[in-house]
Amino acid sequence: YMDYLYTERNISGKTYNNYKGIAVGIWNWLIEHLYCKVNPFLTVKKMQEEKKKRQIIDPETRVRIKDRLIRENKKGYLAMVMLCFHGLIRPKEICLLKPDNIRLNDRIVFLTKDMTKDKDDRIVSISNELMKYLVDLKIETIPKDHYIFSSGFKPGKKLIDSRPCLLYT
Repeated sequence: YMDYLYTERNISGKTYNNYKGIAVGIWNWLIEHLYCKVNPFLTVKKMQEEKKKRQIIDPETRVRIKDRLIRENKKGYLAMVMLCFHGLIRPKEICLLKPDNIRLNDRIVFLTKDMTKDKDDRIVSISNELMKYLVDLKIETIPKDHYIFSSGFKPGKKLIDSRPCLLYT
Protein backbone atom coordinates (compact mmCIF):
# COMPACT_ATOMS: atom_id res chain seq x y z
CA TYR A 1 0.00 0.00 0.00
CA MET A 2 2.75 2.46 0.93
CA ASP A 3 4.70 1.62 -2.25
CA TYR A 4 1.55 2.23 -4.29
CA LEU A 5 1.04 5.63 -2.65
CA TYR A 6 4.61 6.70 -3.26
CA THR A 7 5.07 5.43 -6.82
CA GLU A 8 1.58 5.53 -8.36
CA ARG A 9 0.12 8.52 -6.59
CA ASN A 10 3.48 10.34 -6.57
CA ILE A 11 3.08 11.77 -3.07
CA SER A 12 5.72 13.72 -1.16
CA GLY A 13 7.70 12.41 1.80
CA LYS A 14 5.58 14.47 4.19
CA THR A 15 2.32 13.04 2.83
CA TYR A 16 3.83 9.55 2.89
CA ASN A 17 4.71 9.97 6.57
CA ASN A 18 1.21 11.29 7.30
CA TYR A 19 -0.34 8.22 5.67
CA LYS A 20 2.02 5.98 7.64
CA GLY A 21 1.03 7.69 10.91
CA ILE A 22 -2.67 7.22 10.16
CA ALA A 23 -2.14 3.55 9.28
CA VAL A 24 -0.16 2.94 12.48
CA GLY A 25 -2.96 4.53 14.49
CA ILE A 26 -5.67 2.44 12.82
CA TRP A 27 -3.73 -0.80 13.29
CA ASN A 28 -3.00 0.05 16.93
CA TRP A 29 -6.74 0.47 17.45
CA LEU A 30 -7.37 -2.88 15.78
CA ILE A 31 -4.84 -4.53 18.13
CA GLU A 32 -6.36 -2.83 21.21
CA HIS A 33 -9.77 -4.16 20.26
CA LEU A 34 -8.44 -7.66 19.58
CA TYR A 35 -9.09 -7.69 15.84
CA CYS A 36 -5.47 -8.59 15.11
CA LYS A 37 -2.16 -9.13 16.90
CA VAL A 38 0.50 -7.39 14.79
CA ASN A 39 0.82 -3.89 13.34
CA PRO A 40 2.48 -4.31 9.90
CA PHE A 41 3.06 -0.55 9.57
CA LEU A 42 5.54 -0.48 12.47
CA THR A 43 8.19 -1.91 10.13
CA VAL A 44 7.64 0.77 7.48
CA LYS A 45 10.37 3.39 7.64
CA LYS A 46 9.61 7.08 7.46
CA MET A 47 10.67 8.96 4.35
CA GLN A 48 12.85 12.02 4.33
CA GLU A 49 10.77 15.16 3.98
CA GLU A 50 11.76 17.96 1.63
CA LYS A 51 11.95 21.49 2.95
CA LYS A 52 9.00 23.64 2.01
CA LYS A 53 9.73 25.66 -1.12
CA ARG A 54 8.73 29.29 -0.84
CA GLN A 55 8.57 31.66 -3.74
CA ILE A 56 9.32 35.31 -3.08
CA ILE A 57 7.18 37.66 -5.14
CA ASP A 58 9.34 40.54 -6.32
CA PRO A 59 8.15 44.17 -5.84
CA GLU A 60 7.42 44.69 -9.56
CA THR A 61 5.13 41.65 -9.66
CA ARG A 62 3.36 42.79 -6.49
CA VAL A 63 2.66 46.18 -8.11
CA ARG A 64 1.34 44.46 -11.28
CA ILE A 65 -0.97 42.23 -9.20
CA LYS A 66 -2.28 45.21 -7.24
CA ASP A 67 -2.82 47.31 -10.39
CA ARG A 68 -4.67 44.48 -12.14
CA LEU A 69 -6.98 43.86 -9.18
CA ILE A 70 -7.75 47.59 -8.94
CA ARG A 71 -8.32 47.82 -12.72
CA GLU A 72 -10.67 44.80 -12.64
CA ASN A 73 -12.49 46.25 -9.59
CA LYS A 74 -11.70 43.23 -7.42
CA LYS A 75 -11.35 45.21 -4.19
CA GLY A 76 -12.51 42.33 -2.01
CA TYR A 77 -9.85 40.02 -3.36
CA LEU A 78 -7.23 42.76 -3.12
CA ALA A 79 -8.16 43.32 0.54
CA MET A 80 -7.74 39.58 1.12
CA VAL A 81 -4.31 39.59 -0.50
CA MET A 82 -3.30 42.62 1.56
CA LEU A 83 -4.44 40.92 4.79
CA CYS A 84 -2.19 38.00 3.90
CA PHE A 85 0.77 40.15 2.91
CA HIS A 86 0.61 43.00 5.43
CA GLY A 87 -1.11 41.23 8.31
CA LEU A 88 0.43 37.77 7.88
CA ILE A 89 -3.02 36.29 8.33
CA ARG A 90 -3.65 32.83 6.91
CA PRO A 91 -6.26 32.44 4.13
CA LYS A 92 -8.42 30.19 6.34
CA GLU A 93 -8.39 32.84 9.08
CA ILE A 94 -9.31 35.55 6.57
CA CYS A 95 -12.27 33.52 5.33
CA LEU A 96 -13.56 33.30 8.92
CA LEU A 97 -13.44 37.07 9.52
CA LYS A 98 -16.66 38.80 10.54
CA PRO A 99 -17.20 42.56 11.08
CA ASP A 100 -16.51 42.32 14.84
CA ASN A 101 -13.01 40.98 14.13
CA ILE A 102 -11.85 44.12 12.33
CA ARG A 103 -11.62 47.18 14.56
CA LEU A 104 -10.65 50.05 12.30
CA ASN A 105 -10.72 52.66 15.09
CA ASP A 106 -8.19 50.61 17.08
CA ARG A 107 -6.32 49.65 13.88
CA ILE A 108 -6.38 45.94 14.73
CA VAL A 109 -7.70 42.65 13.41
CA PHE A 110 -8.67 40.40 16.30
CA LEU A 111 -8.45 36.68 15.57
CA THR A 112 -10.16 34.50 18.17
CA LYS A 113 -8.73 31.16 19.25
CA ASP A 114 -11.42 29.25 17.33
CA MET A 115 -10.17 30.90 14.11
CA THR A 116 -6.41 30.40 14.44
CA LYS A 117 -4.30 27.39 13.60
CA ASP A 118 -2.53 27.37 16.96
CA LYS A 119 -5.78 27.90 18.94
CA ASP A 120 -4.57 31.15 20.56
CA ASP A 121 -6.17 34.58 20.30
CA ARG A 122 -4.11 36.89 18.11
CA ILE A 123 -4.10 40.62 17.49
CA VAL A 124 -2.79 41.88 14.15
CA SER A 125 -1.94 45.55 13.63
CA ILE A 126 -3.40 47.27 10.59
CA SER A 127 -0.71 49.11 8.61
CA ASN A 128 -1.42 52.37 6.75
CA GLU A 129 -1.28 50.50 3.44
CA LEU A 130 -3.74 47.84 4.62
CA MET A 131 -6.09 50.41 6.18
CA LYS A 132 -6.89 51.89 2.73
CA TYR A 133 -8.26 48.58 1.48
CA LEU A 134 -10.16 47.73 4.66
CA VAL A 135 -11.89 51.13 4.67
CA ASP A 136 -13.04 50.45 1.08
CA LEU A 137 -14.85 47.31 2.31
CA LYS A 138 -17.27 49.48 4.38
CA ILE A 139 -17.13 46.95 7.22
CA GLU A 140 -19.48 49.00 9.41
CA THR A 141 -22.34 48.31 6.95
CA ILE A 142 -21.88 44.51 6.94
CA PRO A 143 -24.34 42.56 9.14
CA LYS A 144 -22.63 41.08 12.22
CA ASP A 145 -23.52 37.48 11.27
CA HIS A 146 -21.99 37.75 7.77
CA TYR A 147 -18.48 36.81 6.74
CA ILE A 148 -16.53 39.73 5.33
CA PHE A 149 -15.36 37.56 2.43
CA SER A 150 -17.98 35.22 1.00
CA SER A 151 -18.97 34.34 -2.56
CA GLY A 152 -17.30 36.70 -5.04
CA PHE A 153 -15.21 38.07 -2.15
CA LYS A 154 -18.18 40.11 -1.06
CA PRO A 155 -19.86 39.92 2.38
CA GLY A 156 -22.29 37.06 2.88
CA LYS A 157 -23.55 34.29 5.12
CA LYS A 158 -21.73 31.53 3.20
CA LEU A 159 -18.26 30.48 4.38
CA ILE A 160 -15.99 30.10 1.35
CA ASP A 161 -13.26 27.50 0.94
CA SER A 162 -9.86 28.96 1.74
CA ARG A 163 -7.79 26.68 -0.47
CA PRO A 164 -6.00 28.82 -3.07
CA CYS A 165 -7.02 26.73 -6.06
CA LEU A 166 -10.69 27.37 -5.24
CA LEU A 167 -10.47 31.04 -4.26
CA TYR A 168 -9.70 33.00 -7.40
CA THR A 169 -11.17 31.77 -10.64
